[in-house]
Amino acid sequence: MAAQSLLAELSNITRSAYVQSNKQLIQRTSPLFQLLVKRARRDAEGDPITFGVVDKRNTGGFLAAPDSLFPEPQMSFTKLGTLQWTTFVEAIRITGREIRTQHGVDITSLLNKASLKELPEREQVTLLSLVNTKLGQAIDDQAFQLTTSLYEGVGVQRTELTGLKAIVDNSTSAYAGLAIADFDTDSVTNTGWWTPKVLSNSSTNRALTPKLVSQMITAVRRGVESPEDIIMVMNDNVWEAANLMLSGSQIFSNESKLADFGFDAFKFGMATGLRDPLCPNNAIYYLNLNHIWLQIRKSADLDNMRPFETVPNQDIIQAAIVSDIQVVCNDRHRQGKIADVAGVND
Repeated sequence: MAAQSLLAELSNITRSAYVQSNKQLIQRTSPLFQLLVKRARRDAEGDPITFGVVDKRNTGGFLAAPDSLFPEPQMSFTKLGTLQWTTFVEAIRITGREIRTQHGVDITSLLNKASLKELPEREQVTLLSLVNTKLGQAIDDQAFQLTTSLYEGVGVQRTELTGLKAIVDNSTSAYAGLAIADFDTDSVTNTGWWTPKVLSNSSTNRALTPKLVSQMITAVRRGVESPEDIIMVMNDNVWEAANLMLSGSQIFSNESKLADFGFDAFKFGMATGLRDPLCPNNAIYYLNLNHIWLQIRKSADLDNMRPFETVPNQDIIQAAIVSDIQVVCNDRHRQGKIADVAGVND
């Protein structure tokens, strides 16, 4: 019982510190991930995630005097997309060797203590410092892996997010169980309703131009959507090129900390440019945030930490952070990418 008491005490201290440090997770991830976490939805608990996809406008029209108001039953043109949850696990492990090195006792002897108070004050500080170091490493690793998967993941066997590579880059492939061929063509843009807009240049980098930027904004924006709804995400190399290219425009504003975002951003027309170091190079993602979001299970949120426990036949104690999370897009038609863009260092 004594060992469990000490583990429980460590778990309570670490869990409290992790919840407080969870803000660091948001701060250390990319601005895009930070923004999606702020706007995340937590309204789905089942598996798989199921969401409605509208593939054409409703069947309205003008009525001639003798016509029946409802000449025949009208069907809904809503399709259902499905995505599997991805479970992200981050372990916090303390090995017996680390404890022997810092405390001069075996892990079993240490855990036989009823509580931290039975340790000398110096050893209490040393143990908590070790736990704090492990917690910081876990937060850094969690932030990096989730952000990388947001950009590069295609949902392989639930070992990664179904991220922007699946939603945008793979523009001719199925997504969420729905194929391009399942959808009609939009008469306004002459593209399929499930086809993202991708402008490439046959893998040859070219200069970014106001025409390219404006063309993509028009492709992903509709109606009265604000610049905070339409974002352009790029890494440092492309960010500098975009700033130089757009700085002469009358509809360009460069504010280092836009109030709506809280990190480096600029506005051009009806879109906001974000500087994200982890965004793939030589590309700008155009995302309509009204149709793409982060889905997080409430019962397994990003601050869901399991208690410390011993591991049979292993010289360690460990805790785990377990989160159910996925990227969801209900309209690929409103997402896009300019590929093959030259940055300032190209």
